[in-house]
Amino acid sequence: MQLKFLWFFIFIIFVSCQKHTIEQKYQEDIYDTVVVGGGISGIKTAYELREKKIILLEKEERLGGRIWTKNINGTNYEIGALFGYTSSLLPENFNSEELIETNDKIGCYTKNHLYLEDNMFNAIKASMPQADQNIFKNLSEKNQVSEILPKLTNDSQAIIRTAFNIIHPGKMNEYVKARMNDAFFTFKTAQYPNGNNTLLDAYLKELNNKYLTGAKVLSVEQKENYILTTYIKNNKTVKLKSKTAVITTPSYITSEIIKDIKPSTKQFLKAIKYGKGAVVSIIVNTKNQKRFKYIITPNQSFNTIFQNLSKDKTKLIYTIYFIDSFITNNPTLKAEDYVNLVLKEIKTMNIGIFDEKNILHKDGYVWKNLGTIISQEPYITFTQDLLEPIKGVFLAGDYTFWNDWQIPYGIEPAFKSGIIASKKVKKYLEVHQNE
Repeated sequence: MQLKFLWFFIFIIFVSCQKHTIEQKYQEDIYDTVVVGGGISGIKTAYELREKKIILLEKEERLGGRIWTKNINGTNYEIGALFGYTSSLLPENFNSEELIETNDKIGCYTKNHLYLEDNMFNAIKASMPQADQNIFKNLSEKNQVSEILPKLTNDSQAIIRTAFNIIHPGKMNEYVKARMNDAFFTFKTAQYPNGNNTLLDAYLKELNNKYLTGAKVLSVEQKENYILTTYIKNNKTVKLKSKTAVITTPSYITSEIIKDIKPSTKQFLKAIKYGKGAVVSIIVNTKNQKRFKYIITPNQSFNTIFQNLSKDKTKLIYTIYFIDSFITNNPTLKAEDYVNLVLKEIKTMNIGIFDEKNILHKDGYVWKNLGTIISQEPYITFTQDLLEPIKGVFLAGDYTFWNDWQIPYGIEPAFKSGIIASKKVKKYLEVHQNE
């Protein structure tokens, strides 16, 4: 019995020493780069720098940011970014899955009627009163939308704004004019069998566990010859030294954690605005369900209903989005409230069977920063210099990606921002390697 207690005592000491060794390693090592934020921009940055001495810190217990694929009984569904990533974003020599395509129509559900067409422009037009259709048919150039809106009835204006909110959570008049024609764009909704997490997994397995989850960064500051990053994990505060750092968190978090940030960057970060959103997922059997790709719903509490097939093609996955204005007006609602609200309203729409026997799963999540509101103010004087707020610290994230697309929002801009940041880090390390 005494021998058993002795071995137990030795084991406890061993575990404690191992834990202490790991913590000491993080405190004493000087890293080439500390990456803050585990969304796709942070993961891509870390991947591009994987040959360096790096560590990625993520405050949540999972990685991925707005990419969040869940699985229930073998069926994958998205509770964040819905549109499938572009296969070209995968690492080299990584075999892409085949997309699950749907050839069904898209449409608009308004005033108890569903208008289904081959594209969004025609769906919007079909759902309008005849007088508005006559005005709308003259919209040959899509960038005239801001000029034609005041000429339409309030109902038709609401339809166009709802179509705009398919991907943009804010008010239409808050956005740069170049984005307004998004209201008429027909989006591809094909999904990968294993969801968008496949993109994350493809990169994470190459990082060799060079990341920590549950690590909330408190500050990033420049010292005399290194960057000091302070984070807290398991109620323990840890300080890391590094030559550089890449911050990929949302702008409002970034402006808080970087100390002595230069004024121009602080002003840029302050001007970035995010739209809130809520996502509800409902999984049902395919039998007796009306088929479509997605429909906009200007008269409902929610904005858009997407419909996708499960991997085994025996189930339909409905992904329903609420946009910023509804959430702002209903600040006390929680995820389960949104689920219940969807079930209450969708049962009256005659687009499928949503009784308890047919529903296999339901889930919801409320996002405080579903997407960037692409307004003119932050980007009118944008330069890459804004993305180095202090020496050796670089910013990444979809909101930092500004080019001819004028759409700093989504998987691909986030991904490309990570590539840009990693190149800056490599150049910085090369120039300052002897310091």
